[in-house]
Amino acid sequence: MNQRAKFVSVAILTAAVILSYIDRSALFLLISEVERDIPMSLAQQSWLLGGGFAIAYGIAAFPAGILLDRFSRRHILFWAVTGWSIFTLLSGFCTDYLSLLICRAGVGIGEAMLAPGAYSLIRSYYDGKARVRAFSTFSVGNAIGGGVALLITGVLLHYPLSLPGLQSDAAPWRAVLILIGFAGVVFAFLLLTLHEPARAVEDKTSSASIIPHLKSNRRLYLIVYAAQAAMGASLFGFMAWAPSFLIQSHGWSASYVGANFGQLQLVASLGGLAFGTIILQAFAARDAIAAVAAYGGATAFLAGSAMLGFSLLGTHQTVWVFLTLMLFCFPSLALVSALALAHITPVRLMARISSISFVLASSVGASIGPALITYSAEFASGSDRPPDLALGIAVGAGVPMLAAALLWTAYALLPKQPPTVQRLEMS
Repeated sequence: MNQRAKFVSVAILTAAVILSYIDRSALFLLISEVERDIPMSLAQQSWLLGGGFAIAYGIAAFPAGILLDRFSRRHILFWAVTGWSIFTLLSGFCTDYLSLLICRAGVGIGEAMLAPGAYSLIRSYYDGKARVRAFSTFSVGNAIGGGVALLITGVLLHYPLSLPGLQSDAAPWRAVLILIGFAGVVFAFLLLTLHEPARAVEDKTSSASIIPHLKSNRRLYLIVYAAQAAMGASLFGFMAWAPSFLIQSHGWSASYVGANFGQLQLVASLGGLAFGTIILQAFAARDAIAAVAAYGGATAFLAGSAMLGFSLLGTHQTVWVFLTLMLFCFPSLALVSALALAHITPVRLMARISSISFVLASSVGASIGPALITYSAEFASGSDRPPDLALGIAVGAGVPMLAAALLWTAYALLPKQPPTVQRLEMS
């Protein structure tokens, strides 16, 4: 496989993850608009933003890993993107809460296929420092996906369009979801051009072969998985409720928050990813996986501290400073997780083992994160006052991120790695 084919494949996978963020995150900015059209409680909104998506994601993720390790990753990813895009499109026609929740679950099932498949393909394409660069490129999607989602959603809200099949007085959020879903169906055909490296028959192993590997490296996997669950709860919860917090606490419009939040995320996240890539490539060159974990611990501590400042101390001006620091840190955390898994996981098991991490980060995290913020906000305010989202974000997002910092630090301080752990391969 030549370098150009590898680069194009990674670029398509990066575009796919950006699309996934648009489909899952558009509702974060639209939720107040949706609630006017389909009345729902704060708890129901939390399930719509997190739980409905997350439970379906969790149910589908590990079976997806088995399929991806045994069959064509290219074709599975094509059907996954097509499927979740159709559910996003159908969301625009929902008239009740239950049907909208079912569509969110459909999006979760489709998105459960993407990250394990992409990790498996990238693990097959590259080794060593080249793998750091490839995962960094893929992480661009994680870095800017939420920002692109907010920008696109904000623009479509600001310039509403009339679409065939919708009544002229239909709420603008419906057209936004229909357009996003249609664009995803068209994009899915690009995934059929992905390069699929040939796999030896012995690489198509049964799921039982995972158990001995997990047992022999259990300390490392336990820490990595726990850190990813904590980061998932923090990041998903924060991104789900931060736009609503800014709208309610500072009196800004949804389009204003979407435009400014989105632009800031694009700039700060790309800067943080570039900085993190340089640092982590230097660690990879010295085979210093402990240093990679230590960098993850320091970055998670900064991000968690900034979340506390954002929610509890932020003014009209300083709230953007705290947000910038958070968005600068987030991409490096995804890259640290990817490198930690690739370091200890053979390619034949990569889709299944990474699917476990995504169940924890995106499924468990997405279920716990928004709900923890909701319940913390309601508990702090009592029954006679509006929910205190500031304290909710501090407890539901800031505290889990600080817990992740402790876990990555523990990984870095492990006295000795098991002999079965793979060494970082040098290109």
